[in-house]
Amino acid sequence: MNWLQPKEFFTSTNYRELLGRWIEAEKTRRKTFSYRQVASQAGFRSPNYLQQVVGGKKNLGFEGGTRLSSIMKLNALERKYFLSLISFNHARDGNEKEARLMELSRTRKKAANAHSVTIDPTEYDYLSNWIYVTVREFLLLHPNLKSAELISQNLCFGVTLTQAKEALEFLMKSGLIVDRGDHFEVPNRSLASSDEERSVAVQKFHEQVLDLGKQSLKKQSIEEREFGAVTLALSHPQVSRLKKMIKEFRNEISSEFAQADGPGRIYQILMASFPLSKKREEFSMTKAPLKPTKEDLEGDLL
Repeated sequence: MNWLQPKEFFTSTNYRELLGRWIEAEKTRRKTFSYRQVASQAGFRSPNYLQQVVGGKKNLGFEGGTRLSSIMKLNALERKYFLSLISFNHARDGNEKEARLMELSRTRKKAANAHSVTIDPTEYDYLSNWIYVTVREFLLLHPNLKSAELISQNLCFGVTLTQAKEALEFLMKSGLIVDRGDHFEVPNRSLASSDEERSVAVQKFHEQVLDLGKQSLKKQSIEEREFGAVTLALSHPQVSRLKKMIKEFRNEISSEFAQADGPGRIYQILMASFPLSKKREEFSMTKAPLKPTKEDLEGDLL
């Protein structure tokens, strides 16, 4: 690939951007090159189809992306990444998006090894594993504790030595912790991601945190944890007010306890609200026919 550096290619989260940059590079290299020409070469009926794709007005399908990847002369790894981006950008549900993001993350790692370059991890890579987040916060309290073995021994929920080593490696590689020789420094650094990618990452993180919460109920004493649940009937305006109050309270907690003022532990704070009944427009005002029970079916046979 001579139109884009591998690091830039494999950190892109939008296939439209990659396609647009390739077309512009080709137009610079070949004066007669145009959107119309590559659309015809790729077998698209509309001459301005690719221009609409790059502009976000049309979507590129997997088959069309495969034809274009050949015209763009992408190698096997680049083609896999480009097609995975198409699948991710068009995925409809959270599970499919998550699967595609994991695939993109694995391909980024392979590309980093193949090209001997550092490809920065994304926010998805960080939030997709609660252990990464926990180890980083743990090192804020214990910057001198540089042993992965001691870190694994001092974390709850069965964090293994291998997982602790992997977390340290990831955090150092991404610049979220810095090895200063005798201690770890934890700089205030954020990771880049597209809004869509970040949304899937946050959902994945919340799923893991909720699972930890269930384990906490069974494994940790009531003196160590605090759980509460309130079931309320709320109007739509009240739901909006509640969400605003939760967000404001969460921000207040983050600001108030941004830094520990002495020895302590790492805590996960949970705040959540979710509906237990359907929307008004989804109400069923008639009784659904009862499904036959096992006894009913056996009675029919007699």
